[in-house]
Amino acid sequence: VRARLEVGDRPPLLIEDALALFLASRERLERAEASFDYYKKKAKPLRRHFGGRDLRALTRVDIESYIEGRTEESKGDAGRGALSKELKLLASSLRACAATVENGRKLYEGDVASLIPSDLVGYSYQPRDRALSPDEYARLLPALAADRRAYLVAFVGLGVRDSELYKIAAVHVDLDASRVHVVGKKTSRADRHVPLLPELHDMMRERMTASPTSPLFPKWLNVRRDLAAGCKMAGILPVSPNDLRRTFASWLAEAGVPDITT
Repeated sequence: VRARLEVGDRPPLLIEDALALFLASRERLERAEASFDYYKKKAKPLRRHFGGRDLRALTRVDIESYIEGRTEESKGDAGRGALSKELKLLASSLRACAATVENGRKLYEGDVASLIPSDLVGYSYQPRDRALSPDEYARLLPALAADRRAYLVAFVGLGVRDSELYKIAAVHVDLDASRVHVVGKKTSRADRHVPLLPELHDMMRERMTASPTSPLFPKWLNVRRDLAAGCKMAGILPVSPNDLRRTFASWLAEAGVPDITT
């Protein structure tokens, strides 16, 4: 990996950089070509998820979010086994960066064992059960930037994954029937219709001003970072988009309504 470091300038450590260093170390050990194909295959979900993010800024919450997302995509022991191998590859790549010094500094100076502890690369991982209480929700809403508050209302009011929210367009919203069609593909019940709460009904009407197929909620870049900052300002534990989706289900269960999707 060529470092383009200058005084006061430290480019982000991308997943491609970390993987390249790890693969280079395997090459020096004269691993078989089949091993490289194996590593490249396992790296695809990591590339897709972390993309252009700076790996130095990753937190345990980011890793748990990755696990949740991949768990939803995969099923059974084979899925858990693949996830374990992906996390091991990420950990090995970060360690390769920690062992590489450029301009007097390690490429990665974080604690890999704390970021990806051993229990997360095996089968013992337990999904997060974090959900907002009504009080936490009321505190978080004003702590977010004004243009992001509608996203919080939608996440909690619709119980959608972030990928599903970004696909919702005017053609999916039926204001007369007061419901929205959530186009999902991850599970057999992912494609569904969800009733609109009064505050969501009015909010959707206000956002339906562009073309019928334009996203009503354009992708929220740095969503996890912004949510973490908002939670810190609100004085509550951090949440991820999946936690907000879990909040929807939690509130329904507490109200005695197990499922309102059709």
